[in-house]
This record gives sequence, structure tokens and C-alpha cells, in this order.
Amino acid sequence: MRIKKVLPCYFILAFLSGIALSVWRTVLMVRYYDPYNNEYAVEAFGQLEAIGLTLFFVLVLLATAAFVLRSFTFKPHDTAEHSGSVFTSALLGFVFLAVSIFISFDLNVILENIQFPLFRYAQIVSYALLFPCAVYFVVNAMGNPGLETVKKALSFVPPLWGVAFLLASHIDPAYNYKDFNHTLCNVAIGALTVFFLYETKAAVTGKASIAYFVFSLISLTASMVCMIPTFVLLAYWELSSNLNHLFEAVLLGSIFYTCACFFRLCKNVTPCEKKPKEKKEKAEDPNA
Repeated sequence: MRIKKVLPCYFILAFLSGIALSVWRTVLMVRYYDPYNNEYAVEAFGQLEAIGLTLFFVLVLLATAAFVLRSFTFKPHDTAEHSGSVFTSALLGFVFLAVSIFISFDLNVILENIQFPLFRYAQIVSYALLFPCAVYFVVNAMGNPGLETVKKALSFVPPLWGVAFLLASHIDPAYNYKDFNHTLCNVAIGALTVFFLYETKAAVTGKASIAYFVFSLISLTASMVCMIPTFVLLAYWELSSNLNHLFEAVLLGSIFYTCACFFRLCKNVTPCEKKPKEKKEKAEDPNA
């Protein structure tokens, strides 16, 4: 089928664009970013704008997959049918669990320093939803038919976590709207939240949508550009770690899961069944 030769081109575009933009952003952060003030030097503004526009252009190109797939659908399938999806789902569940454990060590200290009540509640909700998210992805990897009802119920948690995280991020009194890194993180989390939303639809109905496929690509690229430079520089002590970096670690795990979802969907793409044309009934002549 020709479509199965075309779709990998979208993955190549998403992956190579993510790598290229990640390297570009890493270089800019090393040369121009001040981690203590969360600001870039003025010299980097032009290149940051270029990165943003390039990323936007790439995401628009990836969205054209919806047009390519307009005459196709995906056969009903389960995550447990594909070994890559099983492994990456379990890995993402472990990342959610690890993040919740690490945050719990300093949660009281973190909340004591928050003066704005709404921001405090949003942070608590974001933290509280981490463990149910971990359970969902582990159950998703197990593929146990007896846990299907639990899986469907828990599938609503990941998109709720994304919404809570985005809310907490935007109402943070210390939020700097000129911080390119923070804005890019919100874009990546937003794309992942939409992906999780269609993940929920697929888990409940048993059928994956074209939007699910498209946002697996969009989330992959946005997450790569956001997280790879951050964690590379954290490893070399170029950045100071904070609570947001722990929450954002979920993006790192999602990169592998969205890749697995893409290839799983590629294997299950199939042409839409053409509906037979309805025969037009001839109107009877009342004078006949």
C-alpha cells in the first residue's frame, strides 16, 4: 500500500527537525542563556525567533498528514499487540512514577513558599495526578482484558494532568512571558495534552483517529526541541534543576511513547470502506 511508504516520510521530517532544532537551541543556551535570571542575551533574540518560526513551519507541515490520511482509517488494535508500545508505555508510566516520588521529597517546602492560593492548588492537582497517570500507562502496557474498565477510566487522567500543569504554569506569579524556554515548554505540554486527549478517545472507543496520528508527530517534535537541550545542559551542570524540570521530565518519556504510537498506527492504517451509493427513488406520477 502506497500510504505506508509515504507516512514514514513524516516521521523522518519530525525526528530530523527535532534533532536539528534541539542542537541549534542547545548552542544558543550555552552561548547566550543566563540560568540565574532565566534570560537570553540580546544577541540571541533573532535566532530564537528563527527557531520559533521554523518549529511552527515544521508543525504545520506535519499537520498536513491529516490531508494525506483523509481517505484512510485505522484498524481497531490494542497497545499490548505491539512490543514497542508495551515497552514505551511502561517506560512512560515509570517516568510519571519517578517524578511523583522525587517531587514528594520537597513538596512541603515548595508549597510553603507559594503565596498565591490558586497557583498552590494547581500545583497540588498536578502532583496528585502524577501517580494515576503512572498507573494508567502501566495498565495500558499490561493489556489485561480484565483491567479494560480500569484502563478506560484512568485514560482520562493524563489529559487532565496536562491541563492542570498548563494552568499552574500560566498563573505562576514568577512566570516570565519573555522566557523562550518556558514558552516552548508550554507548547510541548499543550501538544502532549491534545495527544493524551485522543489517547483517551482511542482507549474508550477502541479506534484511533487521524488527529491521534497527527498529534503523535507534533508532540514528538515539540517535546524533542523542548527537552533534549534542557536535559543535556542539566547533565553538564549548565542549568540549575528546579520543580518545573521534574514535571517536564514527562516530556522526555513521551518522546519514546509517541514514536511507538506512530509506528503502531502505520501498521494498522487501512483504506476507508466506500459506502454504496443510495439508489434514487423515482417519484411516482400522481396522474399515472
